[in-house]
Amino acid sequence: MRMFLRFFGRNRDPATLSQRDWDRFIRERRAGRIGPSGRPRIEPSNAT
Repeated sequence: MRMFLRFFGRNRDPATLSQRDWDRFIRERRAGRIGPSGRPRIEPSNAT
């Protein structure tokens, strides 16, 4: 849960997540730029 909150932002409404948001999360996770510990190297997206 913390990993998702760090990536998408604490105030992000999960209902607003698009396929594009999930694809970006998966891409960054696979690349090793985000993980269960530490902070993401990219800024969270606040775009809807």
